[in-house]
Amino acid sequence: TELSQVADSLKQANIKYKISAGNIMVPANDVEKARMQLAAQGLPNIKPEGFDILSEDQSFGTSQFIQAARYQHALEEELSRSISALRNVKSARVHLAVPKESVFVRNRKKASASVIANLYSGHRMTDDQVSAITYMVASSVPNLQVEEVTVVDQMGRLLTDSADKEEVLNSDQLEYTNKVEHNYISRVENILTPFLGINGFKAQVNAEIDFTRIEKTSEVFNPDVAATRSKQQLVERISGEGDAGVPGALSNQPPGGSIAPESSSIGTAGEGYANSVFKNKETITQNFELDKTISHTQLATGNVKRISIAVVVDDKKDVAEDGTLSSAPRTEEELQRITLLVKEAVGFNAQRGDSVNIINAGFIAPVVIETLPDVRVWEQAWFAPIVKQSLAALIVLYIIFGVIKPAFNSLSKPHKELVGIEGEGGEGQAALADGHSAAMEQDEADALPKPPDDYEIQLDMARKVVVEDPKIAAQVVKNWLAV
Repeated sequence: TELSQVADSLKQANIKYKISAGNIMVPANDVEKARMQLAAQGLPNIKPEGFDILSEDQSFGTSQFIQAARYQHALEEELSRSISALRNVKSARVHLAVPKESVFVRNRKKASASVIANLYSGHRMTDDQVSAITYMVASSVPNLQVEEVTVVDQMGRLLTDSADKEEVLNSDQLEYTNKVEHNYISRVENILTPFLGINGFKAQVNAEIDFTRIEKTSEVFNPDVAATRSKQQLVERISGEGDAGVPGALSNQPPGGSIAPESSSIGTAGEGYANSVFKNKETITQNFELDKTISHTQLATGNVKRISIAVVVDDKKDVAEDGTLSSAPRTEEELQRITLLVKEAVGFNAQRGDSVNIINAGFIAPVVIETLPDVRVWEQAWFAPIVKQSLAALIVLYIIFGVIKPAFNSLSKPHKELVGIEGEGGEGQAALADGHSAAMEQDEADALPKPPDDYEIQLDMARKVVVEDPKIAAQVVKNWLAV
C-alpha cells in the first residue's frame, strides 16, 4: 500500500517516524527532509479532485458513459468544496441523481440532489445557509429544482423540512402584522398626543393582513378595433353566345354577321338563332384580427384587508385657582372631532370594512405610594446580630490574651527568692561576702522541696490544650466565670 511505501522511504532515509491512526508522524526537525525524500519518489500519490479529474489522460476507448460519470463526480467534488467553505461547515459531501435525458416528455424524470454537511462541534446551520446551499446546488445542475435538494447534517437531522419553512413563514407573518399594527398606533398617538396629553388616551389597532399569493392572467378582445389580417379576392368573368334553336342541322349552323345586342337575352327554343351570354363572378375572403390584450398580474402579499381601531379618551381635567383638580366628560362634538382625526391619520376605508370606535371614560388616578422614612443604621435588622457577634468575639479575645495567657506565662517561669540576713544587734550589716552569699543561695535552692510530678504533667497538658485548641480553653474559662 501507499502507507507502507512511505514508511519504507523514510526508513531508507534514516528518518524516524511513527504511525498513528493511519497517519505517519515525523519529528518537527525532519519535516522538510521527509517531504523532499517523498517528493523525489513521487509519494504520496495525490489523486485529482473536482474538475481536475477531467484533465487526466483518458484512453482511446473511453465510453460516453464513463465520461459522463467522471463529469458528474467532478461536479460533486466541486460542490462539496464550495459548501465546505461556508461558516460552521467542517466538510460536506454531495450526491447527484441526474437521470438520462429523453426526447419523450412523458419519460423525463426529475433530477435530485442530497447534501451531507459535517458541522463543527457546538455549531448549527442557519436557515439562510440552508437556503443558500439548496439554491447553489439547484443552479449548478440542469433541470434541478430547489424543492428536490435535500440537506442533512452529520446527526441525520433533516435541515430542509417543509414544516419548518411553514413555521418560519408563520412567525414572519405574525411579526409583519405586529409591525403594521404598531405603525397605525403610532399614527394615532402622534395626532392625539399634542392636545390630549401622553396619558390622556389609550389606543389599540387590530389589522387583518391578507398573505394570499394571487396571480391573474386575462385576455381581453376589443370588437370596435379590427385590423385586416388576410384578404383573398377571386373574380371570374365569362362572355359568349349560348345555344338556341331547334336541335338539328339547321339550328347548329353558325349565324351570320350581326351586331351584339347591348343586353343579353335568352331566346326560346325554336326561334332559329343563337343568343349572347355574359357572366361575372367575384369572391372576396377577408380575415380580421381583433384587438386583443393579454395581461398577467401577480398581486403582492401582505395587503391590509381590514383595520379596527379602538380609542379610550380620558375626561377633561381642569385645575381651579386654589389648586383643586376637577374632571368633566367630553362632549359629543369633541368625540366627533377626535374620530375624524383618527380616520384621517390611519387612512380609513369604509369599502374594505374599517371601523373606528372612540369612547370617553374617566381614567383611574394612579395610587401614590408614600416613601418610607430613612431607617437609622442601628435600627436596621442586620445591625443587632453583628454587634452581638462582635462583643462575643471581643470577650473571647480578652479572656484568651488577658487571663489565660498571663496565667500560663506566670506558671511557666521559675520562682526566685532573695534571702536577706540581718546581723544581730540591729546593725544591718551583711553576714556573708558576695561569693559566700551566692553559694548560700544555691544551697538553699537545692534544699527547697521540689513540686510533685503530677503537677508538671497537668501543666504540660494545659499548655498543649491552649496551643492546639484555644476554643476549648476559652469555653472552660467561660464556665469558670459563670460559676
